[in-house]
Amino acid sequence: MRGRIDCQGKFTNSDDTVDSIIRSIYDSALNPELWSSTCGLLRDFFSSTASGIFTQNRNTNEFVILEANGFDEAYLQSYDDHYAKVNPWYQPQCLMGEGRILTDQSLDHHYKKKNCYRNTEFYNDWARPQAFDHSLGGTLAINSDWDINFTYFRPTSAGLYTGREVKQHASFASHISKALDISQRLQISEIESRASNQILDNLNCGVISLDMRLNITYLNPVAERTLLSQAAFKSKSNRLVAVDVDDNDYLQSTLKHIIKTIYKTGNASPAFVNCGSAKDGTICKLTILAMTSKDQLMTKLHSRILVLISNSQTALVPDQVYLQHRYGMTTSEACLAQQLAQGKGLRAVAETMGLAYETARSYLKTIFQKTACHRQNELVYRLLNDYVNADK
Repeated sequence: MRGRIDCQGKFTNSDDTVDSIIRSIYDSALNPELWSSTCGLLRDFFSSTASGIFTQNRNTNEFVILEANGFDEAYLQSYDDHYAKVNPWYQPQCLMGEGRILTDQSLDHHYKKKNCYRNTEFYNDWARPQAFDHSLGGTLAINSDWDINFTYFRPTSAGLYTGREVKQHASFASHISKALDISQRLQISEIESRASNQILDNLNCGVISLDMRLNITYLNPVAERTLLSQAAFKSKSNRLVAVDVDDNDYLQSTLKHIIKTIYKTGNASPAFVNCGSAKDGTICKLTILAMTSKDQLMTKLHSRILVLISNSQTALVPDQVYLQHRYGMTTSEACLAQQLAQGKGLRAVAETMGLAYETARSYLKTIFQKTACHRQNELVYRLLNDYVNADK
């Protein structure tokens, strides 16, 4: 299925093909695994060799691939390492307006000068070696400082993208934007259902929810009282801040590392931070969990971070006896689960226990089955949630 150029140089397409692609776009909103095939359909429709959805921070030039079809991995890495910073469409940022459609000729029109695009480092060293001679795309939406973009590339032999193609892409882009918004809403709904306020309100430990910009979005009653006391940390400009300067440096560094890891991999391991003074009896232990989703397309933008707060008298990490009785774990499974709940990686736990890595993976699979979990962060949250509320 594809759009074609007829013998008179006019873009033609089938209404059935267009309808099929639009259905595929909305199917992808409900089932994120379909975005890859949808990008492939769009790539073929416009006689392109590559297409993709990516997001780029217009202030820092950080780059995250949401879906890529037809790109070489090495060139994607080089874009992340360097060429995102010299992307000519981000030099005059006014070009990257929400809903605006751009082609490789847009720079020439903007500067009223020929070959502006062809003379850039981006074209000569990144696009041209891949035979990406012509491009079509633009910004679908702007989320805070992040642009969500859709882009096509094709070689000289396929010709310039025509005005008819630009118009058709604008129509598809409108549907893609709506589909991404639906996916985002479903993503947020899924996360909220997994960490509902009703459950969090009843926890015996403090719970703070942060968005991907580290703004506080939720406090349970215990966390509210803890922040009001300002003994170990407080809320400043709707951000979680440790009172002690050194504690705060470490806390902010840890939170930023988790955010960066989510952007790169879609998930992050639990982290643990101590704040306050043992001498004054104000020490608080923070357990930091990334609450992500199976939707890898949107999880990098709309995940949540849970910060669980306990003091020196409140143990959050479950003991092995409790795990054996609560979940029917064996001694080895309970030992492994306990160490994972402390934020250790599976390889490190396997080494500590003297287990082969594959044996540890087998134990973890069984633990997931017994606790109805699918990933380590979910397991940690389940174990801590159950343990602090258990009648021990």
